Amino acid sequence: YNKCEDGTFTKQAYAYEAFRSEGLLVEYNNLVKTTIKTKNDSRCEYYLAQECIDKEFLKYHLNSDEAKGNLYKATYTSVGPADYTLDALNRIGVESNSFKPSYDLKTNDDEIDNSLLENLIKTLNNDKSSAANFKSTLDSLVDVESMLKYHALAWVMGNPDDSRMNYNNHYVYFNSKTNKAIFIPYDFDRCLGILHTWDKDMSSLQ
Repeated sequence: YNKCEDGTFTKQAYAYEAFRSEGLLVEYNNLVKTTIKTKNDSRCEYYLAQECIDKEFLKYHLNSDEAKGNLYKATYTSVGPADYTLDALNRIGVESNSFKPSYDLKTNDDEIDNSLLENLIKTLNNDKSSAANFKSTLDSLVDVESMLKYHALAWVMGNPDDSRMNYNNHYVYFNSKTNKAIFIPYDFDRCLGILHTWDKDMSSLQ
């Protein structure tokens, strides 16, 4: 549904294709023409049909050795943002009626083990080693090339409602073959000029 006043109906779809063109893990999507009918009338609208980012998504896009890891939906909830600070260690879990985690575990919730995400957050905040040593450590925890492409494209697309400002609207997946974090873009309905109340020159963005 076009809730973001995108007159072209294509900006989010274009953003996802840009990510895909750089070899990043991203959902497929397409415009669909949908007619809703009642006894008295009917209405035809365009919608963006999107692939769900879940266990089946991982199986489709990755090989069997890579697709068994933990997938987290990172979002801003009532308990706080997905900002990768030490406080965020208390915001990891499985969504329930009483808890809306900032890092919502979407796979492997039968035997919960958040150690890879916890280790990443602790390392980002506590590692005081030299730049060379930290680079080596980060390379062992994160797929750095895909991370850099993800953040660069997110900036180019001009999406203010993502990991840079609101600390949300992405998934982090730990590849079960490498144990490295991969960042998956999500919810780019605010991009390419669809800024809502944010500054047009992006001066308020971090």
